[in-house]
Amino acid sequence: MSERSFSHELDSASLGVADLDTLSAEPEPAKTRQCFHCGEAVDDDSVGSLVFEGKTRQFCCPGCFIIAETIIESGQGHFYRYRTAFSEKPDFTPNDLPAALKDSLALYDQPDNLEDYSHLEAEGTRSASLIIEGISCAACGWLIETQLSQLSGLHSVSLNLSTHRLWVEWQPEQLSFSQILQACYRIGFAAKPFNAESDSARKDQEAKTSLKRLVVAGIGAMQVMMFAIPLYVGAFKGIADEFQLWLRLAGALVASAVIFYSSMTFVKAAWRSLKAMHLTMDVPVSLAILLAYFASIWSTLTQGPEVYFDSICMFTFFLLLGRHLEMKARHNAGQLSQNLMALTPETAYRMTARGTIETVLAKSLAVGDRVLIKPGARVCADGHIIKGNSTVDESILTGESLPIAKGEGDLVIAGSLNTESPIEVVITHVGQHTQLSTIARLQERALAHKPRLTEVADQVAHYFVLVILIVAALVYGVWYLIQPESAFWIMLSVLVVTCPCALSLATPTALTVATQRLKEKGLLIIKGHTLETLASIKQVALDKTGTITQGNVQVQAIHWHLDHQEDEAVWLWLCQHLESTSEHPIAKAILNLPVMAVTDQDIRHLLSLDGCLSFNEQQADGHLTQIRNLPGYGIEAQTTLEQFRIGRLDFVEALVDKGCDRPDWIAGSQILLGSNRRGWIAGFELMDPLTEDAQSLIAQLKNRGMRLWVLTGDQQAKAKALCHPLGVDAVHGGLDPEQKLAQLKGMQSQGPVLMVGDGVNDAPVLSQADVSMAVQKASDYAKASADALLSQRQLQVIVDALDMAKVCKRVIKQNLVWALCYNMLALPLAVLGFIPPWAAAIGMSVSSLIVVFNAIRLKHAA
Repeated sequence: MSERSFSHELDSASLGVADLDTLSAEPEPAKTRQCFHCGEAVDDDSVGSLVFEGKTRQFCCPGCFIIAETIIESGQGHFYRYRTAFSEKPDFTPNDLPAALKDSLALYDQPDNLEDYSHLEAEGTRSASLIIEGISCAACGWLIETQLSQLSGLHSVSLNLSTHRLWVEWQPEQLSFSQILQACYRIGFAAKPFNAESDSARKDQEAKTSLKRLVVAGIGAMQVMMFAIPLYVGAFKGIADEFQLWLRLAGALVASAVIFYSSMTFVKAAWRSLKAMHLTMDVPVSLAILLAYFASIWSTLTQGPEVYFDSICMFTFFLLLGRHLEMKARHNAGQLSQNLMALTPETAYRMTARGTIETVLAKSLAVGDRVLIKPGARVCADGHIIKGNSTVDESILTGESLPIAKGEGDLVIAGSLNTESPIEVVITHVGQHTQLSTIARLQERALAHKPRLTEVADQVAHYFVLVILIVAALVYGVWYLIQPESAFWIMLSVLVVTCPCALSLATPTALTVATQRLKEKGLLIIKGHTLETLASIKQVALDKTGTITQGNVQVQAIHWHLDHQEDEAVWLWLCQHLESTSEHPIAKAILNLPVMAVTDQDIRHLLSLDGCLSFNEQQADGHLTQIRNLPGYGIEAQTTLEQFRIGRLDFVEALVDKGCDRPDWIAGSQILLGSNRRGWIAGFELMDPLTEDAQSLIAQLKNRGMRLWVLTGDQQAKAKALCHPLGVDAVHGGLDPEQKLAQLKGMQSQGPVLMVGDGVNDAPVLSQADVSMAVQKASDYAKASADALLSQRQLQVIVDALDMAKVCKRVIKQNLVWALCYNMLALPLAVLGFIPPWAAAIGMSVSSLIVVFNAIRLKHAA
């Protein structure tokens, strides 16, 4: 793999290089100072560089860098080998983009690239996570979302301010991926698909650039102050005009370096927002800096009374210091858990048909491949063990701290760590279809979602900037009439001190930290409203089987009708044949029963097919027609002459002849088998022990004042006998999905409800609940309907989530109150002239930092 110094490591496939050892990062000679993409002179090493074909390539501007990076990343690096002339230099305008940039972005529309960078959703839409460069404040996020939402075919767009990652979902038939990227460029933000490796490099480069600007501003501020002190002394003691002029010119020279390098980050962001007709926080800051600078230049040339070079450099330094610390805190908040996709190894050991082992890129693996996972190595894709036994550490995925014993037939998950012995694995899922990718995608979607509080704060911040500009203009006018010499610097202080950065950071930072912390503890939040809603929960509804019980249902006894006892082997075959179409824990319990020997003749007789001359067990499905699995009820099947049902009492009883005698054992059986011809056939008595922490969970919820309900399809008597001793408020048994839904709606009339479940029949109530959680072994339907997933069997995380939600809500309120109070207090003080510009910059920066660091406290909560 080649090296690079800015954003993304290029793989050997994209370079087309056979020997990776030949890729040394030797820079080109200093005399070659042409842009690698367009050929113009390179005069700024900070723009970025990358290593291509063993040489460090330099670029004149970010536009050229991004185009070259996109072309090479997409495997089209040969373009630079065979070109006959330099490419067009990119010119980013709001209305159009250069053809070279459009062509490079169009590479992402190629099917292979699109599959790598996006995911096909169930509704036929595609979703992707993008990294956005150039974001300076929350208003930039509002601008991006507002502009992109106007694209036809874009279903949803949401930016996470803490990670600068944009979640988009679009209709491929109406909108291409490259058009979304182009729309970002048109409003002034570079966008690219998220990649864990390039994101890490981007953060490193962002930190380096921020530090450079900060150092220049800091040194400049100190140097300008050295020139300013004699001027301050001279104002009291007197100073010759020529010395005053030279000191001012020296201060102007140093301040110019600060303005045109360090302060440009504010000016560029402000210009970008103005072109889009939207006010961001950078507008008043840039206005204050530029007005003070050019007013000081004019005063220097005309020998006016005041210059503000020292104030400009000082509040530029303090603003940059605040943003630098805020950026470091934001990066740390986003790294509370390791990036999941970075866990997948780059290479894998594939077993060939001849039994040899070859080293291949992990991304080239396909379903059905056999791979060797060595001790200490991470699993490269989802699969089942076919040879060997070991222990696997899945803590980064599930939160389970202890390694789990795995043997032949067991599932291993991409990203988990093989800790003990070598194992051979057959691949079942790769790429976007692995559990690792699904978890990462769900988490990214949750973090991108904006709760109501965030949207309100962003809107308030947007209009607050407009109010600041109006107030600043009025303040200048009033002070010019009262004390003209003070009007200008007071206006500058008003512009700077009241920027509502803290207001927009208050909510997203807290939500990001809380979400990451809960993932570490074993709860994966899927939908963004989850934490906000959990904070108001006072009622909890629990499913029984598989949720507060182990889900390890066992058949305790089988009761046969007297007429069918002699044929119990063949009837058991029928039960298992029908239950094989279900994933319910009860179905698995019946399937786990010992299989008795059954002949073809037995099956023919059972299905009333004695007249068939040729028949075997594999032909049974041809005669058991219309097998239907009815979640919450049971399974039914039809033969030529007879209909069978296995499931709940009321479900089977509706089929059985009403004139049939009801055996005594029906009352103690949870699952019944019957037919419309033969009546009652068998009953299964089941048992399912409670989980180890079910009693602790219910006790803790009760201590927190929660009202607890159990909603289950099991018989009312058995459900009550099991759950009432635990202290639940109400137990409702024998419910079908519709009845569960009705019960839940009745609960919601008394307040918001948290629903925890696992089965297919829980999907409707999980969707209806104000907030819902699916346990670890839940069905796919339940997981798709839930707002959060438990990634391990421990139910304690439910209590942790409720506690974390309350703490998070409290922190958000603290942040919002602080941000509003600060602005309300600082504005009058600045208007009255008590806050100089440099102090205003400190105040604004400190306000933002208080909000960020207060949110980071959440990583130690719960």
